[in-house]
Amino acid sequence: MSNIPNTEYITIKKDGVFVGGQPATYYRGKKVHSQSLTTSYFLYIQEKFPIIEEFHVLSSKTDVKLYNINEQPSQQDGKYTWCRVKFTDGKTGNWIPNLIWNNAVETYCYCVADISANAEFRKKLFLKPNENQR
Repeated sequence: MSNIPNTEYITIKKDGVFVGGQPATYYRGKKVHSQSLTTSYFLYIQEKFPIIEEFHVLSSKTDVKLYNINEQPSQQDGKYTWCRVKFTDGKTGNWIPNLIWNNAVETYCYCVADISANAEFRKKLFLKPNENQR
């Protein structure tokens, strides 16, 4: 489930915000703002949930209403926001739609905050692809 290259999504880690392994300035042609706030959110969440190594946010044309846990969204840019986590064991979870926030580049920091605030979203994010999913 990791065939979308890291150049197509925002990666949030303890040391900042990245696109394609480089510090993020732009994502899909739009300026990436609030990086220090996002990193602060991430550090807070990582403290509560130390199994998280990274958080990924993707802007996709795949409509969140078409969500299927066994498929991943298109890497083509669109108005829908999708998220996943990378765990400290190196595995990545499934891409999960964020049903609250659209426009990933403007709301990615809030997606990070949703890990702490939204238990249902967190539950879906924390499932690993090989775990029994309902």
